[in-house]
Amino acid sequence: NSRGCLGPEFSPQKPADTVRVFCLGCSCTAGDLLPSFDDTYPSQLARELGRLYPGRSFEVINAGVGGYSSFQGRTWLERELLGYRPDLVVIYFGWNDHWPARLGGQDKWVSGSLSERLRAWLGWSKVLQLLVRGAQTLRGRSQSPDASPALPAVGQTARVSLNDYEANLKAMVAALRNQGADAILVTAPNYLELAAAGQPPGDQAANGLIGVHAAYNAAVRQVAEELDVCLVDAVRDFRTEPDPARLFWRPPGKAIDFIHLSAEGYGRLARAIAASAAVRKLASEASAP
Repeated sequence: NSRGCLGPEFSPQKPADTVRVFCLGCSCTAGDLLPSFDDTYPSQLARELGRLYPGRSFEVINAGVGGYSSFQGRTWLERELLGYRPDLVVIYFGWNDHWPARLGGQDKWVSGSLSERLRAWLGWSKVLQLLVRGAQTLRGRSQSPDASPALPAVGQTARVSLNDYEANLKAMVAALRNQGADAILVTAPNYLELAAAGQPPGDQAANGLIGVHAAYNAAVRQVAEELDVCLVDAVRDFRTEPDPARLFWRPPGKAIDFIHLSAEGYGRLARAIAASAAVRKLASEASAP
């Protein structure tokens, strides 16, 4: 919409008697791969809140942007989203942060650079988007249906270091609390880890990625404990699922996407967020006379 979020327009001024919730994250929040916007976890969260708290007004806004790390999320929150006076922000990052740094170095160093501005302009080019989609389609047809998603190299400089990731999470929580809002931190499930549980050791690249990703999720838990922030530990929750494959997106004719969730997976996440202590607290305050 005109404010850079996904979904319908919303007023800059928060409506009276409304609990405003932003869902901030990467493509796992935006739901780039899902066939329907209604399947994203923010959309399912809105419906779940309506079911759990009938008669109370919740406004859930999808602020997910594909490719964002916690660096871009923190910047957007501090510069713009705080101005819309959210009551609660769900923060779900962790994948893009530990991907290898792009040309120019870590995200914090390339922000605002000429190469980054050019990259942003190209990202908005409709002609380029069509060419990229065409190339992806052709590449997909040439690959084996059982080909696994490509694994990024492990051990290179990360887009956001582990220390910076932790600092970004803390800064977002602090910025929200400074204006009387609250946060929920979410750990990012990894199908590679779930599929490897109880199995013989896999290939070195997969094992390396599992370890790196686990470290970033551990940082989320550490920040939540240290700052007494509500935590929705989707990683641990998904470990209890007998058939974890159904919780992750499977592109037609290809292997399971180990990053992005399916509609069922996002529904499970939405229900966990709706049942969290932070939401119950806000719902109770909203219903008080």
